[in-house]
Amino acid sequence: MRFRRKRIIDSSDSEFENSKIELHKQSLNKKEKRGWGKGERAFVFSILGVTSVGAFLLAFISRQGKLPNLPRITAESVGLSDTVILTKTEVPINIQKRDNEIIKRFSETVSSLSGVYAFVVVDLKSGDTYGLNEFEPMQAASLIKLPVMTLLLKQADDGKLNLDSTYILKNSDKTAGSGSLAGSPDGTILTYRKLLQYMGHESDNTAFTIMRNYFTDETINAFAHELGMKSTDIKENVTTPSDVALLLQKIYDGRIISTKSKELLFDSLTKTIYENYLPKGIPENIRVAHKYGSEVHVLNDAGVVFSENPYVVVLLTGGIVESEAQKTVPILSQLIYEGQSQ
Repeated sequence: MRFRRKRIIDSSDSEFENSKIELHKQSLNKKEKRGWGKGERAFVFSILGVTSVGAFLLAFISRQGKLPNLPRITAESVGLSDTVILTKTEVPINIQKRDNEIIKRFSETVSSLSGVYAFVVVDLKSGDTYGLNEFEPMQAASLIKLPVMTLLLKQADDGKLNLDSTYILKNSDKTAGSGSLAGSPDGTILTYRKLLQYMGHESDNTAFTIMRNYFTDETINAFAHELGMKSTDIKENVTTPSDVALLLQKIYDGRIISTKSKELLFDSLTKTIYENYLPKGIPENIRVAHKYGSEVHVLNDAGVVFSENPYVVVLLTGGIVESEAQKTVPILSQLIYEGQSQ
């Protein structure tokens, strides 16, 4: 008969084992509660820093180097590009003072806003021209339709196109965005005269697509460059305030199209569906023939103001906050009108 040997555990051994287990738990808790080391903190701060800098750069680029209440930073301002100074035609001292005062008031009005605001004014009696950022290439938006509309009328004047000839609307012509023509059924019969009116009155993108395809981008660019619009490119949708002003001035002076065609163009640009910007800053009894255009962070308006002292005014923006620009453009238009009326 075998007897099983019972293990006798001393109470002191049990207490020793329990204390080791407790110490091990405490060690684990300390490790779990240990704070970040220098390396970990440096890594987190570097990530936060890179994120912050990236966010700032994105905001900076989207606003074209102009943030609220800060001066604009450009290649010229930091010495990375040569600045070209263009000499203006000599004008009387009192007109220079008026021009400088308008530029000053314009600059002060937009200084606290995001993005870039540019303008140019051409006095159609004296030829006096002044502005701010007027030679800077900017997104044209629907102002690019102006040289297309002018080319259409130029070809009509030259007998190369009949404004009353018809065009049958195709589904492939229909272009989203501004204008109502995209909602018309396929097979709708249009005249080129009607397409001109659509582009002017509604800034219709479908009418623009039809005429753009009819002429080709190469022909349109060549026409614009012949007129002196050297910085305008329909493919890139780029122009400058001075290019647009030059086009409007030449149209007004009768140097591109006939008087009859000029009136057709200005009629299509009068009392449009976009009267809340440039015309809003001008008394209602004064005619304003203008072309409006907008894209994301862009609000442009340009035209001829038929006041007692008629003038061309072009307002282009880039990197703006839309809600700010919608309120500000009428104010800018008004201060220019008031200055020109002195």
